Amino acid sequence: MRLVLVLLAVAAWAPLHAQPSARRLPACIAEASLTAGTELTRRGCAGTGRNEAVRVSIALPTNWQIAFHDTADMTLTAMDGDNAVWVVGSDRLPAPVNRADTLNFWARATELLLDRDVTTNEVRDFRESNGGRVASARDWITRSQLRESSLLALVAGLSVSLDGHTVLHSEKGVRSLAGEPAGYLSESLEQGGQRWRFTSYATVRDGALFIVSLNTLESDYAAMLPLFERMLASFNPRTERW
Repeated sequence: MRLVLVLLAVAAWAPLHAQPSARRLPACIAEASLTAGTELTRRGCAGTGRNEAVRVSIALPTNWQIAFHDTADMTLTAMDGDNAVWVVGSDRLPAPVNRADTLNFWARATELLLDRDVTTNEVRDFRESNGGRVASARDWITRSQLRESSLLALVAGLSVSLDGHTVLHSEKGVRSLAGEPAGYLSESLEQGGQRWRFTSYATVRDGALFIVSLNTLESDYAAMLPLFERMLASFNPRTERW
């Protein structure tokens, strides 16, 4: 589905925070959770490679089919027939380990801050303004990305219209996800002779991008929404750097 392609492309951007014990987790495990209830099982996932600092935890329907992929981004999916939930985490500013990584880090950080191509002087000025500290730069980027205009631009990049589909209904705004501002986008479109609803929340932690999305038939959306809201309420995005 087009939403999958969008999420995989957008999630190639993103950083997060976490607890020391999270480092010992395998890639993705089922966790005990008092808040998930009997119908949901909490899943805890840890990234590898460029996403090695990324952590997500979320309660998903116990009887849905679960899949986990960690490539350019970390993606956890839960599916049941026409219903699917996508959880994406991606580290846009991983810790530099050599000189080339460091140069790329500051160039990427400056681009994220200014939302355009940048000059060598702009990269130098941003690095100097942060005293060369990558943690300071991540914090600066995170605060700038949580502004309303940035969040709205972020979810605009998830629109099905970018793939040539006609949007029949669209609602966009800023809501809350895991206690922080998040971009919100809900769109309807006609595909395969049926009307579908795509709903996404996107936020940033410690320089990392996180997206939680639901796609379902428009006719099932009202019935699915309470369950999706329970999943959203359980969502915990973070990084090992916290």
